[in-house]
Amino acid sequence: QTTMAAVSKDLGEHITELQGEVDTHGTKAAAAADVGAIAALDGPHRTAALGVLTKLDEMVAHMGTCMNDSKASPDMMTCKDAMAKLKTATEGHAATMAAITGLTAARAEEVRHGKELSDQLALMKAHSDSLAGSANLYMCSQQNMGSGH
Repeated sequence: QTTMAAVSKDLGEHITELQGEVDTHGTKAAAAADVGAIAALDGPHRTAALGVLTKLDEMVAHMGTCMNDSKASPDMMTCKDAMAKLKTATEGHAATMAAITGLTAARAEEVRHGKELSDQLALMKAHSDSLAGSANLYMCSQQNMGSGH
């Protein structure tokens, strides 16, 4: 067994990593010459973002198995809710982008979607920071640490 500190640190780092991916994609999309160029960016962006989300899923699930002296697990609902919203938002964004033909509308949708993701990531980061503050109170099994390390 080990404390939750390493996992909560990783969680925060991966949230920051995903925010970086969102920011980089937003910058590239804003500079894209046409809708096709934005569409070409969306595939690799989705792949990268889903890779990080998978790691976050593993960490949140793992942290949910950790327990304090009272045999209580940390409340992971803020992160779980935010991740569900991120996934739903990503699916909705893909459908919206598939129907957009104009560059102005495509850029506006990218900005809207970037803010939508950033809002959820900010909630997750705040929750992650609060979990890190109490991480030493929780003990976790090392066997299901996930592959996100």
